[in-house]
Amino acid sequence: MTDQLDIECDHCRSRLAALERTVFEHGARLAALERLAESNARIEKILERVLEFVTPKK
Repeated sequence: MTDQLDIECDHCRSRLAALERTVFEHGARLAALERLAESNARIEKILERVLEFVTPKK
């Protein structure tokens, strides 16, 4: 996006580029956290089934 804007100030251009990198990195982290949450939900379901299997029935 920085290249698409006609920003004359080098400092402003540099700050915007840094902001873009930060947003991109946070987006990547958010995606990783979402995948982790999905994985944890699958593991939780598996553990619930295991617990049902090993819990003595009355």
